[in-house]
Amino acid sequence: MKAIYTIIALTLTVPIVIFASTLANTGSRNSGKIESIHGIPYPTQNNVIHVQEEMAHTDVYLKEPVFAKNLELTITFNPKNTKKIDVGVRENSFWLSYNKVNLFNGEQENTLITKTVTIPLTDKLQEKDRSIDVMFFADKNTDWEIHSLETSVTYTNPTKAEIKDYIKSILKRERAL
Repeated sequence: MKAIYTIIALTLTVPIVIFASTLANTGSRNSGKIESIHGIPYPTQNNVIHVQEEMAHTDVYLKEPVFAKNLELTITFNPKNTKKIDVGVRENSFWLSYNKVNLFNGEQENTLITKTVTIPLTDKLQEKDRSIDVMFFADKNTDWEIHSLETSVTYTNPTKAEIKDYIKSILKRERAL
């Protein structure tokens, strides 16, 4: 009987220890090329990306699950003639399920702006390769430039709703037959 309790304890402890170790894994993360929604990279000149459509997409590659994590995006950009720019992380399997966070909403033109936004990740969709989809949304008069984009992950205390959504996403995840 003692052996059964030991096996049960080990069976529960090992995954918890492995999962808990991912919570401390924070810091800088790599991102992919900034592309149109059709997967075509935007033109780059002198390391400046020229966004010419209403949506721009990139993947951020995580080393861990999204549970109890925030994504910090630090972006330096020139809005040029664009009046509004938002950013979001894909929430579920619907291709436009992004809760938008405002980056820019104003009249400044041809000015470099640096902004940092923090987006909670616990309830966001994470692909099998552990990447997350980041989308930039601009108004219809789109012509803006991205001079730099830095991505990092920080730890956060998720809300009860985020924990519930995370558990649901794991249970509903499609699996190979």
